[in-house]
Amino acid sequence: MEELAARIRDALEAADLDAYAELLHPAVQWGAPGDTSPPCRTRDDVLAWYRRGRAEGQRARVGEIFAAGDKIVVGLKVSAGGGAEVDRWQVLAVVDGKIADIRGYERREDAVAAAGVGAPAPYIPLPRGLGDPRVTAAAVFDRIAALYDRARPGYPDQAVADLVRRCRVDRSSRVLEIGCGTGQLTRDLAGTGASIVALELGAELARLAGANLAAFPDVEIVNVAFEAYEGEAATYDLVVSATAFHWIDPAVGYPKAASLLRAGGWLGLVTNTHASGGSHNSEPFAPAVRELHRSLAPEVGDWSFAAAADIERTALAGGDIAAVWTRVDRKLGAVPDVSELFDPPVVTAYPWTATYTRDAYVDMLASQSSYALMEPERREELLAGVGRLVDDLLGGSVTKEYVTVLAAARRRTGGA
Repeated sequence: MEELAARIRDALEAADLDAYAELLHPAVQWGAPGDTSPPCRTRDDVLAWYRRGRAEGQRARVGEIFAAGDKIVVGLKVSAGGGAEVDRWQVLAVVDGKIADIRGYERREDAVAAAGVGAPAPYIPLPRGLGDPRVTAAAVFDRIAALYDRARPGYPDQAVADLVRRCRVDRSSRVLEIGCGTGQLTRDLAGTGASIVALELGAELARLAGANLAAFPDVEIVNVAFEAYEGEAATYDLVVSATAFHWIDPAVGYPKAASLLRAGGWLGLVTNTHASGGSHNSEPFAPAVRELHRSLAPEVGDWSFAAAADIERTALAGGDIAAVWTRVDRKLGAVPDVSELFDPPVVTAYPWTATYTRDAYVDMLASQSSYALMEPERREELLAGVGRLVDDLLGGSVTKEYVTVLAAARRRTGGA
């Protein structure tokens, strides 16, 4: 599909109707969404429509194109008679390697939804084709531990305060943290005086976490995977994980967390989701970054994020804590029903905006698993290109919106 998308782009950009005709099914239809009697019902009809448009001074260039299953989404910049460009979108259905149906849309989100892609993800997508993302992607962070430590954002003060208050964390509490990284959340929790055991799979990440938390004698960093951790059952007041729980098989993670909690203890999940607000998603910067991805990192696919209000609405849509978390974070395994293990969660969303210098923005991207998994030469070329765009199009500074989501659920009395 990627090869066909590239051929469509080339034909449309060059206004080469002969090349485009080769890509059309003889019985291709073109019309509005839901139109059962579209105005164009054959390849000749489609080509005639294009010729009329050209004769009337209409011009189009491709702003974006990507494959989505058996469909291709095309974003066009359309102008007529030298006037201003307007955005128009097409969803192309492909049959036997040919375009068999074309539907036009005025809004990108409608085209994306029609293609079956769903809402834009609140996280940077993983590369396609990973054998087991939980193994391949999660392990990559230890190789970039120092970068991860300086580049990854922490969590809003209010989110941390709500976690502490909601889960009743104080000096008497025993806390287990899953996947502490280099201590982004641990440092905030350590200030409560609670006794904290922080698990980290990566040896170098664990070493840096230990250094960062050396001033807190009640914090113990343990270099072990949560799945292998042999903690005593029903001893913790809070099991918490920040932007890490998605790397654990949910069929294992939720029951094990419940088993380690005392009756009435809490499971707290926190993540920083990526939202669409800020200059990182502005014109012409965002389309230029997408073009870099298409040329240098096509395996990452389309990179677009949901609006903060949509992320919050998704987070607050109900269900048990596993159902909530699979809507706001990566789903890497079948999601179990955990309603017998945990009470309904209390969920809160916290929109906020970070301002990055050029170098800090590039570092933040480099700390994401999708970039860290690339071959070094290709990654450096991509990130250097993004850095140049920050300088050239944004004056050397980027704003980026996040939505931190906190979900906390109490362990049911008698839960396994």
